[in-house]
Amino acid sequence: MESINEYIELSFRNYPDSQEIDDIKNNLKLNCNNHYHDLTSKGYSESAAFKEVIASIGDIEDIIKEYRNNTTITSNDVTVCKDLYFEL
Repeated sequence: MESINEYIELSFRNYPDSQEIDDIKNNLKLNCNNHYHDLTSKGYSESAAFKEVIASIGDIEDIIKEYRNNTTITSNDVTVCKDLYFEL
């Protein structure tokens, strides 16, 4: 969903362009869009699914720190690790 991608791009606007940031954004976009489609297939409205996905992202700075540390964190019912895999 384009709005999710736009939200992620805006969330990273203050970070310098780098391969690392691009990898994080791309993985986050992929997983967020998959999460969105999972929610809409379960009967969520587009608006409700969008809000749920955005809320599940959590703090961008935390995602970057954890990516750099190659550890796993759990935030807002979403597990984020080096490849930003979401486990719901």
